[in-house]
Amino acid sequence: MAALWVTSHKVDKAFYWWLGIKIWSTLYKTCWDYYMDWGMCRSKKKGYFALRRPIHYSPYFYYWAMFSNTILRFFFLIVVAATYFT
Repeated sequence: MAALWVTSHKVDKAFYWWLGIKIWSTLYKTCWDYYMDWGMCRSKKKGYFALRRPIHYSPYFYYWAMFSNTILRFFFLIVVAATYFT
């Protein structure tokens, strides 16, 4: 079925390589944001899992920022899906 779908939609292997590299790059940038830029995942304090040591807002704000950053970074997949997989 996948072979029939690919031949009917004219999507070549280069597209899948590009998509895989783009997803890997986005994962890397997201991890870089958390660890290097935001200083996350460095604290061992109880009740503050994966948060940096001096926090200025509620822990829930940081968890929401981590979640929304991940979702927004992968938002390009909606455009890719709408363009190539319809």
